[in-house]
Amino acid sequence: MEFKRSSVGFSLAVAGLVFCGCGKTESPAVKKETPATNAVNTTSAPATLPVREVSRLHWLGKRQLGSATNSTLLAVWRLPESARLEAHILDRLALAPWRLLKSDTATNGAPTVLLRPLLQDLLDEEVYAEVFHPTNQPAQFTLAVRVSAERGELWRTNLATVVASLTGVQPAAQGGGWSAASTNRPAHFELARKGDWTVVLISSDLKATMSDALARAESGRAAFSKTGTDNFLAAELDLDRLADVVAFNRALATNLPRVSLALGCPASNVVTTATLEFPQPLGLTLDPWRTPTNLIHGPLHSFTAVRGVQSLLGSSALWKNYGSGDAPNQAFFWAQQPAPFLTFMALPLADPAKVVGTFAEHALENSRPWFATHRSGHLDWHPETSVFQWGGLLLMAPFARPAEVPEGKFLFSSFANSTLNSPPPATVMDEFLSRTNAVYYDRELTGARMDGWIYLSQTIRLTLYFAQLPGDSPSIKWLQAAAPKVGNSTTFVTKSGPSQLTFSRESSLGLTALEMHVLAEWAESPTFPVGLHSLVAPQMPPPRH
Repeated sequence: MEFKRSSVGFSLAVAGLVFCGCGKTESPAVKKETPATNAVNTTSAPATLPVREVSRLHWLGKRQLGSATNSTLLAVWRLPESARLEAHILDRLALAPWRLLKSDTATNGAPTVLLRPLLQDLLDEEVYAEVFHPTNQPAQFTLAVRVSAERGELWRTNLATVVASLTGVQPAAQGGGWSAASTNRPAHFELARKGDWTVVLISSDLKATMSDALARAESGRAAFSKTGTDNFLAAELDLDRLADVVAFNRALATNLPRVSLALGCPASNVVTTATLEFPQPLGLTLDPWRTPTNLIHGPLHSFTAVRGVQSLLGSSALWKNYGSGDAPNQAFFWAQQPAPFLTFMALPLADPAKVVGTFAEHALENSRPWFATHRSGHLDWHPETSVFQWGGLLLMAPFARPAEVPEGKFLFSSFANSTLNSPPPATVMDEFLSRTNAVYYDRELTGARMDGWIYLSQTIRLTLYFAQLPGDSPSIKWLQAAAPKVGNSTTFVTKSGPSQLTFSRESSLGLTALEMHVLAEWAESPTFPVGLHSLVAPQMPPPRH
């Protein structure tokens, strides 16, 4: 593929990120040339395409979503803290094209104020986007946004100035829109107005035509309209083809699936469904669940079970460097009320004592330089009991040890010990055990876990000298304000065929507590729109001795 990483960065930044959804500015002039008479023709492209040639997405728009449902999603979205987070992310996205394609300093004097209202439209209005990516041909990116004629004029003028700033090429008038050709990639930019839609085409192929793009877009929108009237977001994404488009390191990702995704609000909750079709059989071994019931105690805030992961874990650098014997094929995680530090993990293993010992030996040896300069407690290894513990910390005392219960031998780990021993809810256990093809199950009290993850993650950052997520940041304020309004979340992933997984979730916002915390990490990243805050922000200096 010739559509390089930089061109996709530009395309995505200009297109905006639909979920992360302004003042009006004066319209700059567009360079004039002899008027073109080529009326838009939507009949030159086929009505249907091979499924692996196009990835596409349809977003109903915040405005239409607000009139169609009284869901918790809308109640949270109407919070003042949500408006501030939305503005925070969109303001940062408006800088992204110049930061990604040029440098941080290139944002000085860049027409970001002209891009900002267009990003708002991508959140508020109906949007259709697609990447047309035939094998061994340049990819084409098409974005269609349904806006009024007045707003369409704003797109025509503002986006022309943005393209000129980024490419150095002034778009030339063409019909009711404009086009631009650049010597860099992407080489072809075009904007047109079709009915209620403003359409943007970006491609490395100078032969790409707006008429073909419009025909594909109309066909794609028609296909999505048949997927369900309750859906506010639908997508068909060929991740294998998209990895080539963005020049992703293929050594890091093989056997990538084609994903069909839909999110809807048929009632008060968001219902998420997805099908993942893989090019090659998955080879998952779904041996009977070995749930460590005698280790799991209530009351629970969350419970997660996953199986079929032996190959994935065994090939990971963590297991290769610190593991011993065969990697586990199942993993269990749960959080116990009332403290966020009561978060546990259990891995079924043939010899968990040996695995804990091997990990402890490596950790003690490799961590000595770090502990010599940082005051973060001390690591203790007790070979007589096979207990490995991080002691001397405030609030938490992480440990790992072997545990033998009627269900078998496990590596058992947590951030703190618990004295609570009421049995886990039977309904939680029965819910996933009854599905013989279940690969992943997660059930949580999402609001409680949102609060829990704030305290747990901030404590971990403090312990490791990572930069804290600022307490007054829009992201933290949003998590705190949204948590009381958010209910339960239940997620299933099942193996529905040799090469197919099916995903289903019912939740308040479409995301779990951990996923929302990762969203906050992304929103506050110093290198936004790439990176996560804790990984790229300058670390806190070690204490002076």
